[in-house]
Amino acid sequence: MAVIITDNRTVVNQADATTGWTASSGVAVFTSAPNPVEATGSLGTQVSNATETAYQAITAANLTDTIVYCWLLPGGVIDTVANGGTQIYLGDNTDNIGFHVGGSNGAGFRHDAGPVVWQCFTLDTSTLPTNSTVYNGVAANLTLTAITRIGNAFKTLAKSVGGVENCFMDISFYGNGGLTITGGGSGTEGKFLEIAVRDRSTANHPGSGVASATGGGYGICRELGADLFGLQGRLQFGSATTGSVNFLDTGKTIVFENRGFGTNKYGYTITGNGAGTTSFILGTRGGTGIGSNGCSLVTPTGVGAFFTATSANIDTLGLYGCSLSGFTQGVNFTTDVTAGPTHEIFATTFSGCSQITVGRTEFKNNSIQGSLATGTTAGAVLLENTTNVSGLSFTSGGTGHAIVINSAAGSPFDFTDFTYDGYAATNGGTGNEVLVNRSGATITINVSGGDAPTVDTTNSNGTVIVNNNVTVNITVVDTSTNPIVGAVVGVYNSATSTELANDETDVSGLVSFSTSGSQPVYIRVLKSTTGSTRYIPVETTGNTGSGLNLTVTLNEDGIVDP
Repeated sequence: MAVIITDNRTVVNQADATTGWTASSGVAVFTSAPNPVEATGSLGTQVSNATETAYQAITAANLTDTIVYCWLLPGGVIDTVANGGTQIYLGDNTDNIGFHVGGSNGAGFRHDAGPVVWQCFTLDTSTLPTNSTVYNGVAANLTLTAITRIGNAFKTLAKSVGGVENCFMDISFYGNGGLTITGGGSGTEGKFLEIAVRDRSTANHPGSGVASATGGGYGICRELGADLFGLQGRLQFGSATTGSVNFLDTGKTIVFENRGFGTNKYGYTITGNGAGTTSFILGTRGGTGIGSNGCSLVTPTGVGAFFTATSANIDTLGLYGCSLSGFTQGVNFTTDVTAGPTHEIFATTFSGCSQITVGRTEFKNNSIQGSLATGTTAGAVLLENTTNVSGLSFTSGGTGHAIVINSAAGSPFDFTDFTYDGYAATNGGTGNEVLVNRSGATITINVSGGDAPTVDTTNSNGTVIVNNNVTVNITVVDTSTNPIVGAVVGVYNSATSTELANDETDVSGLVSFSTSGSQPVYIRVLKSTTGSTRYIPVETTGNTGSGLNLTVTLNEDGIVDP
């Protein structure tokens, strides 16, 4: 089943008729030459060595902190961006302003297939362009809370050839909601290419809030090259109210394009509802903790984005071998206690992101690099439990902690194969230690493999007990390196005489156990069984450190028990 797209923005006008339009040189309807972005038509205006405006009157709307989208076709000899070649026009009747969004040296969003001559220009009212043209009033006085005109303006440097329309306009929108993606099925899962193909379709746009399997002209997702896509709006996968989604893609790179938007405009949301099912998978699962052929979700420097998958109605979430970079507005996974292993993040890299809330996901073999979660109480990763967490690699961004724990409810926490690079080696209260405990209570950390965390005690408001558990493997062999079965291995802390292990070797000649790291140990190995060859006992010493792997060779003593 094909993906179903719902446009969450408000449609201003589809520019299929002149009704309600005011233009300084008039507008005319065109159904071909140029073909419209979306059926049934578009409007054209004649711009001859002048600046011409065209706008649609609307009921007063609050456009504060809002993106405006306009599909335009600037023709003729268009002027530069600075001089107002292409403008998005906003007005409150008293103050009517054209904001410079394009021109001969600045293009908007456009497809390389389908309606290639058209460009979807955007304007974020929270970060208005430096350059604008005032048609009435004062730019600084424009009342964004009560906009009554939305349109466009063009400025050309030459006469219109033949005295005919040379600049055109089609559908326009406003809103930050982007697109909701539903649909797809087993074997027909949704893909990013399918969204881009739909976006460049010239089928009629269905309107605001209408789910459609055929409409086009969204101006949000385009194909930039093989396996490469650009976005200028949010994407939501799944609906919180109705319907299902089955989305699966591999090996793609998806970039939020730098359109000068505020940092709160871009993001991915994965959600669901009680009646339908939500499945969202990027990459290929290769087993527990293993992933490959994932997707790269990129947010350029200076452009903010979020990744939110907190809904309790997400049935399946999988990120396998993926890369998320520049998500400065947070990465949040579900804290639903029933989520379990159906929410998996394996072998994925998070680079230049703010805090990651792991929640109840199975979060294994992931790399967290250069976190932007800075400050003495911040952490690159927020852990509430470690039931399904292991194999994490942290590389410091220069400040902030690797891990922050806000609740003692998940204690003891098992730090299995966690490694840290670039963090403070000892506590100094700098905010660059590995761990800070903000729970207000005592928590216990059991370390198994990897590195022991340095704890920021200055900025913690709870005590941390670290048990640096490591694996000790002692293998007993004879002089021919054959394993000796049934040898008795005793291991003791040589400082306290505490017994750590006292066991017989298995069929591989091995005794294996976990204990705290950095202990001096005394090891005794003997093998004496009636009716078999006796061996000379061996005594040795060592240190559990970050793990101990020791092979002990026993020599025969030449005496056979009667």
